[in-house]
Amino acid sequence: MRPSLRSLRLSVIFLTVFSVGVAFGTAGTVVGRTLLGSSVFSDVAQGTFFDEAVGELYTSGIMVGSNGRFRPGDPLTRGEFAVALQRLRADLLGEDLSDDSSADEEEEEQEEQEETEASSSRSRPSSTKSATSSSSSSSVKAGPEGAFRFATETFTIPETAKGLTIGIVRAIGSKGNVGVSVELTGESAIEGEDYTKNNATLAFKDGETTKTFTILLKNDTLAEGQETVHVRLMNPTGGAVLGNPNEATMVILDDERGGNTGPAQASSASSVAASNAAAGTFALSAVGYGIKENGGNLTVTVNRTGGSTGEVGVTYTTEDGTGKNAQHYSKATGTLAFAAGETSKTFTVPIIDNGDIGGNKTFSIRLSAPTGGAGLSKYSLATATIYDNETADTGSGSFRLSKSDYAGAEGESLVVLVQRVGGTTGAATVTYATISGSASGNDFTPANGTLSFAAGEASKEMLVPLLTDGVSDGGETFSFVLSNAVGAGLSTPSSAVIRIDE
Repeated sequence: MRPSLRSLRLSVIFLTVFSVGVAFGTAGTVVGRTLLGSSVFSDVAQGTFFDEAVGELYTSGIMVGSNGRFRPGDPLTRGEFAVALQRLRADLLGEDLSDDSSADEEEEEQEEQEETEASSSRSRPSSTKSATSSSSSSSVKAGPEGAFRFATETFTIPETAKGLTIGIVRAIGSKGNVGVSVELTGESAIEGEDYTKNNATLAFKDGETTKTFTILLKNDTLAEGQETVHVRLMNPTGGAVLGNPNEATMVILDDERGGNTGPAQASSASSVAASNAAAGTFALSAVGYGIKENGGNLTVTVNRTGGSTGEVGVTYTTEDGTGKNAQHYSKATGTLAFAAGETSKTFTVPIIDNGDIGGNKTFSIRLSAPTGGAGLSKYSLATATIYDNETADTGSGSFRLSKSDYAGAEGESLVVLVQRVGGTTGAATVTYATISGSASGNDFTPANGTLSFAAGEASKEMLVPLLTDGVSDGGETFSFVLSNAVGAGLSTPSSAVIRIDE
């Protein structure tokens, strides 16, 4: 049976990434890691199985997309396949193909023609609006020198990372030598304490369509919640102009507060404010939430753990991020009242399907002002992501660990982040277990069980206690493994090596 064109397009991604990986290793969005396709292209959903592959091809200049999009669902033609292999060969041999930009320009023209024909045949209002929005970059009045834009309006990075590499796209045209400046401005993040200000001017040679810019982070020890940095493109030169979006937000997730996310199983030990332990502690049910733009209402669960004596209450509210009240969601605020013995309540956040192609949007969910002697867990603040259904389909998603290796010191509880990426539709579960290596049960508390995700829950934390054994045996390791996913898939990394440092 002949493979489908769609299968061929995905096959060439893995073929070329394998070859580039063998020859050169990896480069990354998080410094030292792979640049994700979702950080470059608006139509590559974060966490999809080809996210890293697309980013690596983009970084190597083998498959650079067009007009800020990769079109992952489109078939691959023989012509596109030939161009990708030519670029791969040049990359491996160190040859310069900077004058082959005509291939990208012809592809852009063909794409624009196909979109124009497709949009003229659409009759649904949402589709018409989407078609209009999809040409936001091409509607910019730019000459053959092109227009500069970010691939998305939001970049998220853990505080523990060394830095974040952002992709800048030169769309519409690529003629001549041009340049653009990148400016950083701290919003809630403080320059010198949370990040290093390194404004720069990027120079694009004739035919170049992409550049990257790295923002270095500083990991402090303060529990200060998520912080943001405003990133702006400005002062284009050489005849180029600014496209859209030309402003973006970098969100830094605070590791002292679990990245503004909630634990898989909150406990009274994690409480930061509990005036009466018997009354319990409030925590959000997940470390992060996600919902499709046309998903209706996001349901958020608030758990009361460590005690349930007496009548208590807690206030909840939503706060704008890149997602805006009345534009992307409807603000939710109120107070949940818990009777004696009650341990769980929910509230909903209405999501607005606006039909625009604007990429994923985020907003925050916050718990505050507990009453009746109850306390707040450190997991009282979370980030919710609205998946843009105009740029990518999302479904039940798949489970993975946030990284393939962790390290912690004896005597501390190591946080392992379990993510549900690519969609959060429906309830799903996944089995977890620790497996001894050179470290045994004397070095850590074994853990195994099933982690449950409700619809809309996108990430949870597991705490693995590392024990102090009084023996000089630093560097021992054991594994944390995910398996038996039900209601969702399982993607990599599904296992991680944990190193115990003295």
